[in-house]
Amino acid sequence: MARLAHPLIARAVELSDQALSIHEATMAAQREPHQDDQAKMQAAVEGATRLKTVATQLNRLLEQAQSQGQKTDRLMRMHAQVQTLRDTPQRLKPRGFLAQPASWRA
Repeated sequence: MARLAHPLIARAVELSDQALSIHEATMAAQREPHQDDQAKMQAAVEGATRLKTVATQLNRLLEQAQSQGQKTDRLMRMHAQVQTLRDTPQRLKPRGFLAQPASWRA
């Protein structure tokens, strides 16, 4: 029903779910004790790239909703959640490096 009534919201929910799955898979790869640092970094890069794609798609939906004069509160919340997920894999570093807090990045 929500898909028919609000196709932009329905697509945004799908994208948010996809982003959560990507994030969970990326974080699981980081916790895998049998993977070396190279494999963990590769998983982080792939996850960050996929999350960026999802964020871009959500941004397009947000712009489309704004151009159609629709309410954007829910879309904005979903976009912010995906941005938060994007920040996590980008902070991952191999052992020996310090992760920079988000507040250090401007």
